Amino acid sequence: MICRTAYSVLMLAAASGLSTWALQQDTPRADDSNTLTQAAFSRLVEHEQLVIREALKAAVVDWKAVHNSAVLIGLAAHQRIGFKGANDRQLAAVRDQAMRLTETTDLVQARKLAAALSPATKEQADPAQVPARLRDFLEIDMLHGMMRKRSGLGIESDFLQAAARKQPLTQKQREHLLVQAYRTVVIAEATQGSLRNALARKGVPKGLEAWATEMRTAALEVASALPAREDRDVRAALVKLNTSCTVCHNFFRGGALPAPPVRKK
Repeated sequence: MICRTAYSVLMLAAASGLSTWALQQDTPRADDSNTLTQAAFSRLVEHEQLVIREALKAAVVDWKAVHNSAVLIGLAAHQRIGFKGANDRQLAAVRDQAMRLTETTDLVQARKLAAALSPATKEQADPAQVPARLRDFLEIDMLHGMMRKRSGLGIESDFLQAAARKQPLTQKQREHLLVQAYRTVVIAEATQGSLRNALARKGVPKGLEAWATEMRTAALEVASALPAREDRDVRAALVKLNTSCTVCHNFFRGGALPAPPVRKK
């Protein structure tokens, strides 16, 4: 979460082209060792599809849930464009389909869009034609707003509670935290790109991008620990992830620029 005082700095950077990060993929990228694997990407998309379908079946549709899940699919698909072996035009079609879903609250249209939303779609799209709606969600405040409990996915509160939990984690809790970790990787990678562009235009101080990288790395470690490792290993990974969030929050609330993250080899 980013406070309004320092957020104005980021908005100045956005006005000068921050959101154009979406057009600047590093291509080709040889592997996905520092982001979601293809398997993790597929699992995340499947989960978000389920959230969307269930929300659209309800008597009262939770449009926030529908739109948040669609945004995550769109971002995740966009981030995979450029990887070696990736079907870029298919990923672009998934991205574009997901972002169209974020723009509607018409139930009939939403159900139609949701039914067509699939990582195995036969549709093709131009990877370079990034939807304007996707660029909206590359703004820092909107992006991190999804992580809050009240207005989004509850990622921060889930991680804080799990790190402080004394009882053993259940399988159901591990599965839920795994999805939250995947979501965090996607949000962290988008944050990295946003800060990188803001830094290039001197919109934010040097050093913040390293903490966005740390956020992504720590989220991947949480995801790696959850399937089979001991609770203490999961909690240790969660503490690192929570720290990466806290240091940036403190800066944007008026604190000093954090020192670069240090990782033990």
